[in-house]
Amino acid sequence: MCGRYVSPEERDMEYHYSRVPDWWAGLQSYDVAPTNHAPILLPGDSEPTWQAGYWMLLPPKSAAKSKWKYSTFNARVEKLDDAKSMAGRAFGKLRCLVPMRGFYEWPGLREGGTLRVYIHPADDGVWWAAGVAQPWTKADGSESEITFTILTQPSNALMSRLHNRGANRNRMPLFIGAKDHDTWLNGAPDEARNLIRPMDSDAMAWHPVARNAGNRPEQVEASGSADLEALAA
Repeated sequence: MCGRYVSPEERDMEYHYSRVPDWWAGLQSYDVAPTNHAPILLPGDSEPTWQAGYWMLLPPKSAAKSKWKYSTFNARVEKLDDAKSMAGRAFGKLRCLVPMRGFYEWPGLREGGTLRVYIHPADDGVWWAAGVAQPWTKADGSESEITFTILTQPSNALMSRLHNRGANRNRMPLFIGAKDHDTWLNGAPDEARNLIRPMDSDAMAWHPVARNAGNRPEQVEASGSADLEALAA
């Protein structure tokens, strides 16, 4: 799963895409949570376009967002072929990319309790999580915006240790490499499916962080020490 992540700063994005919206700085966060707004990359007429997306996939038309009772901030890639799945229906219509500097998990420890850890690219770059998006309109027509979910897949070896508890254990986000952005955003569904593969554990780094430092740079700083042997199997 991916339930908290760090959105990149403007300078991170300008390296990949020269034009960044004026609103970007207002959404940059060290602790993006479901129902927050965050930058997402969507297909455009001639080039990808940025939108401030609502992190919870909603049906095209429904009551107030606060009345939505389902946890649709993540969706399993295994459900993308299910026509009854909201994410599956969205997959063939509107895919997106969610940039992140890293994300958090709360693995269980052998001796009991949990640890908050920050997982990030080993090269300190930016990851692009695969997502699907859907326009949403309030039933009375008074509000509309883009909503999205982050797709998850079975864990690699490292993430099996770092995401080791709960009903959705052993899951991790699906990440898309820079050379495959256009295929994910604009390719046919079968072409996009071919990009579903686990990231190598060696491309990932991690360290313990404070349990609740909030939306501040200190949230991603190392706090204490731990190794994989301290985690529950």
